[in-house]
Amino acid sequence: MASLRAIQVIDDKFNARVVDLNSYQEVPDQYLDNYGGVTVDGKDIVFRQRLPIIFSNETPTFNAIAAFLKNYLTEPIEQYFTVKKIHQGLTFTICSVTLYTIMNKNIDHRIKISLIPKVIGSYPKVWYENCNVLNKEEDGTYFLIHKPPFSDSVCYTFDHKNEKPIVPRGDYIFLDDIVYKKALEVPTLHTFAYSGFFKPTLPEVYTQLPHSFDETKKFLISTNIISPTPHICIQGDYHVAITTVWTSE
Repeated sequence: MASLRAIQVIDDKFNARVVDLNSYQEVPDQYLDNYGGVTVDGKDIVFRQRLPIIFSNETPTFNAIAAFLKNYLTEPIEQYFTVKKIHQGLTFTICSVTLYTIMNKNIDHRIKISLIPKVIGSYPKVWYENCNVLNKEEDGTYFLIHKPPFSDSVCYTFDHKNEKPIVPRGDYIFLDDIVYKKALEVPTLHTFAYSGFFKPTLPEVYTQLPHSFDETKKFLISTNIISPTPHICIQGDYHVAITTVWTSE
């Protein structure tokens, strides 16, 4: 079992101190982009990975973050983390968690934690057939785009299926004589080949949505980057987005 401790960077030489897991202290902004190491109690520890972690409540305690991380950390070595809240939604909080570890020649520190679940078994045929994908423009209008195959290797192309803009009316969208109502708005994580090149896939969206709506009826989804600011929307190996679902009435 990993030994996991919360730390706080205390100066520009990246010295850090261990803090109480019952507290919550953010890493200062000027240290957020540190991908080097830090020093804790005279020991040099090295950067391992940055992770965006989503909580369905207000700002979590270090205890809650540690409990989440321990589901993924199995190596019997000392590990440390810092935290920065990057987004507060109405029903969720997104934190940027930076992991550090004691160097150990017997452990491959390049192994990354994956936060996106994989589809188990055959692809969800009914879900895919009833789903249509929208692209949101900067002015708040939407366009129907060509739906990509249900594949981890095929991203949204954002090619418009037609050039007729869709303008929501409050929580409602009217499309092809069907009325859709906003049902969900949740944060989703997406891997990328190039930093800043946002290309989500349908399996990524599918495995992160709470399937609390009737998937046997037609529905719309739109997945949009959470912020144009790189240090918010890019967290380690992930783009952070918001996926919205509208379901047919």
